Amino acid sequence: MKQSIALIIFIFIGMATYAQNANEVEQITMTTELGRSNGIMIEITGGSTLRTAVIDWGDGKTDSVRVSNFFGSDHIGHGYDMPGIYTITITGGDISYLWVKEQRLVNLDVSKSANLKSLNCSNNMLKSLDVSNNTKLTYLNCSNNMLTVLDVSKNINLEDLTCIGNRLTSLDVSKNTSLKELNCSSNQLTNLDINKNTKLVFLYVYHNRLTSLDASNNTELHHLSCNRNDFLAPALNALFGTLNNRNTGMGRKKTIIVYDNPGADSCDRTIAEKKGWSVTFYDPALE
Repeated sequence: MKQSIALIIFIFIGMATYAQNANEVEQITMTTELGRSNGIMIEITGGSTLRTAVIDWGDGKTDSVRVSNFFGSDHIGHGYDMPGIYTITITGGDISYLWVKEQRLVNLDVSKSANLKSLNCSNNMLKSLDVSNNTKLTYLNCSNNMLTVLDVSKNINLEDLTCIGNRLTSLDVSKNTSLKELNCSSNQLTNLDINKNTKLVFLYVYHNRLTSLDASNNTELHHLSCNRNDFLAPALNALFGTLNNRNTGMGRKKTIIVYDNPGADSCDRTIAEKKGWSVTFYDPALE
């Protein structure tokens, strides 16, 4: 009798969960503050099959769009009669790729777009970004916004993360073990743990406040930009000592850029050079 009751409860919970998921509507919402510009451009791509997305532009007008599954193929623009604040809602479309770069966004909600794999929302005015429900993301570029926090702990499939030019004081990438490229430059980071990111190939951490870095587990790494930080000579020597000594093959150079650190002029570059690394002590732009 108890087993029968337990089975009934299990089936009921399963049916309720299925019904809840079936009723969830795929939706992306964003708010733009249009100044002199009176238009917005959105780039989207769908999943494996053609789907229809309905776009409410926030000014009483809507468009129904057949979303292609060809990468980056749908550029959808809309003009407004006058500058102002508009909230745009995209419903449906099975969207996997969303590009809303430089659209003066002050808000972006992708929490109901679980199939999203690629998101570029760089060069906007976002103060927060929640990607905790976007567990399929492999690419995220949220550079040049006003983010003080970025939680990517749920995005375990991320391969490329770019968050340049925000206001981050910390960044936890310990769950992002698939990362191949990380660019968190021009923030306010004082520490960065990359010990779990063993697949990293490119790492850009320039213009932060780092005083140390350990790359001993990053055996695939062949480019590291850590210029314009607070590394003293002993810290740079310690970093050089953790660099891999593997041959990258295919004629690829291994490069570490260290200029504009307090210890750049007095560190021992031969520690890195003996491992096949080229050490850059100057800003190429000043040549």
